[in-house]
Amino acid sequence: MGERIGAPVEERPNPCLIKDLHFEHPRADELASTLRAMGIEAKVAKADQVRIIATIQTPNGRVVLM
Repeated sequence: MGERIGAPVEERPNPCLIKDLHFEHPRADELASTLRAMGIEAKVAKADQVRIIATIQTPNGRVVLM
């Protein structure tokens, strides 16, 4: 087994950063309450479909994952 030097983020010269993370859910209030109970403050919007949307800043620009 090879020797590990530093954490993976320390090995990357240009790490990716989560710029925005929000949720969509038919029962948005209930989800927001559950997340808060777990210590997570997040944007939650009411929607017909369940989605998690992340905006990530990469060395090559912003990427939105849905």
